[in-house]
Amino acid sequence: MNTILNLSAGWLNSQRERWVLWLPIGLCLGMLAYFALPFEPDARSLFGLPCLLVWWRWLARRGSVWRWAMLAIMIVALGFASAKFFTDRQPHRLLEKDLKFATMSGQLIEVADVVGGLRLTLDHVSIEGLELAQTPRRVRVSLRGTGHQAITGQWVTLRGGLMPPTGPVMPGAFNFARFFYFRGIGAVGYAIPPLKVIEAAPESMWDDVELALTAFRERLSARIREPLKPVEGAIAAALMTGDRAAIPDDINEAMRDSNLSHILSISGLHMVMMSGLIFFATRFLLVFNPLTQHGFHNKKIAAAVALIVTGLYLLVSGLPASAVRAYIMVVLVLGAIICDREVVPMRSLVWAAILLLLFNPSYVLEPGFQLSFFATAGLIAWYERVRAAADRALMREQHVQRMLIYIGGVLTTSFVAEAVTTPFILYHFNSVTFYGAVANLLVEPLNLIVIMPSMIVAFFAMPFGLEAWPLYAMQAGISGMVWVAQMVADIPYARMFAPALTDAGMVLSMLGWCWVMIWHKRARWLGLLLVGIGISSMLWVQLPDLLISRDGKQIAARIEGELVALQGRRLSFVPQQWANGYGMNELNYIAKNHPDFKCDALGCVAHVKGKVIAIPKTDEALLEDCNKADVVLISFGLGRRKCYADVMIDARARERNGGHWLWLENDGSIRIGNTAQTQGSRPWSVEK
Repeated sequence: MNTILNLSAGWLNSQRERWVLWLPIGLCLGMLAYFALPFEPDARSLFGLPCLLVWWRWLARRGSVWRWAMLAIMIVALGFASAKFFTDRQPHRLLEKDLKFATMSGQLIEVADVVGGLRLTLDHVSIEGLELAQTPRRVRVSLRGTGHQAITGQWVTLRGGLMPPTGPVMPGAFNFARFFYFRGIGAVGYAIPPLKVIEAAPESMWDDVELALTAFRERLSARIREPLKPVEGAIAAALMTGDRAAIPDDINEAMRDSNLSHILSISGLHMVMMSGLIFFATRFLLVFNPLTQHGFHNKKIAAAVALIVTGLYLLVSGLPASAVRAYIMVVLVLGAIICDREVVPMRSLVWAAILLLLFNPSYVLEPGFQLSFFATAGLIAWYERVRAAADRALMREQHVQRMLIYIGGVLTTSFVAEAVTTPFILYHFNSVTFYGAVANLLVEPLNLIVIMPSMIVAFFAMPFGLEAWPLYAMQAGISGMVWVAQMVADIPYARMFAPALTDAGMVLSMLGWCWVMIWHKRARWLGLLLVGIGISSMLWVQLPDLLISRDGKQIAARIEGELVALQGRRLSFVPQQWANGYGMNELNYIAKNHPDFKCDALGCVAHVKGKVIAIPKTDEALLEDCNKADVVLISFGLGRRKCYADVMIDARARERNGGHWLWLENDGSIRIGNTAQTQGSRPWSVEK
């Protein structure tokens, strides 16, 4: 045992300079532990951090080997404490119950064009008939139709329906309640025309910088879309301002199927391209100009210009977490050029992660944050390994070899990025793509040579009203990208769906890839074992046999091994989440005249794994089904009536506990789960 400990200590000591790279991983583990709790920890738990600090200091003074273990525990505790402190500082209120129809008013702080209408976010909301203490500060609603004169900053009144943001609709599903909570949105819903303006937008909104930036982005997006075709204009706006709302669903689906959706979100790729193109263009102009071509600080001036322009691009993009991470790295790299210092890319990434996590711990839960950081870390780790060989190869003069190296580089980086992010994509999106490397090989040159340069020229031409021609060039590049995406998406099995990883499986995969990417010795490859175990956790998941939505309109059951829709629209939002969770693209309706499902005017009856599932529509059918069925599902309230079924779920139970799901065990027992159980009693939970 001592021999193993000594060997391990020697191995770790030999990589002492890499220890600091584990700092954000420790913070992530602490934050994930906080968000995974089924209850809200007491604020007094924060006092445990100073106690750990004292303990660690005592062990360090004695020179104990356990001081390193205590340091690791302290970093995890810091992540837990920062997540708790951040959550306690959120002043938001959630809508407590559904409002079928209400009149609401507030200030528009975001107006997004979506297919078929607008998506509006209102702040300082008041709702007729609802007390201020029960009114959420912000709501988000969808307004159908066209021709609405909605401008950010206006005070408006609307009529529509509202509901609290929903929690998970099945085990492992995305928690929208928590997602909206940390964005200050306490209710979501729909609105119907007309949109009435109470007060116009103020002439100057610079007192509220966030509101002013949002209004500027919206005007810029509209200006970009105006001269272009609808699809290309929507994508151009997404690339230039981060506004993806107007991209049609079929285009989004094709981009996902071809693994090109990362191009639509402003992230590291765009920030690096923007800063690199500005840096080299500025340096070229300085060298080309006879007055500055012999200047000693041309490189530093180019770095400063790239830093400023990229910072403005970040502001215009709306400050998404992935872009902020990339900009921090750009600042470190270009700052090192200005200060004549050398920068270590992996350490730059680590400090960017630490700053973002401490600023907003809820980022750790977001798919974009996880995918962005791990894809970047994987590429940096790969580059560290092959840098010397690549530099030697690129020094050769043979153009054919250089072209082959470029193609190999694109394929390799695509493979590395896909491999590292696969566990996260399976966990969040229940899918994996197979031809992403080919699609990226075809699109990346187009993006680098046509789309991004045209975008930069368009930005600089806008103050002079000359942006149309560069936007037309950008449109041509985007059309080519969309064509590639649709072509690749149409290949059979371009995207396969699979059940999601478990929470433990995702954490194991994350730690496994961190082990591979951070360490330098051969033992690093042991991390792949953890990755494999984490991905295989999808095989351990026992999926429910019966699913009921929160509103009771959608019901699905697993009959003969396939999840099928028994009631409701199979392509609506909740059934789509159910289908993806089961590794399916979409649900099918149960076949007509299926022997295990019968319907009449009084209701429906299904036979699932030997159990009778009744869905009565009338009181008479309810009385009969309560005496014969094992599970009774009703859209109305039971009231004082008696029901002798093993499980009875009515409107009151769904309103209190959210969506329900049932496991019909082989021993005849029935196990029940619901949204309230999954969320626990947390600040973002309505069902508690």
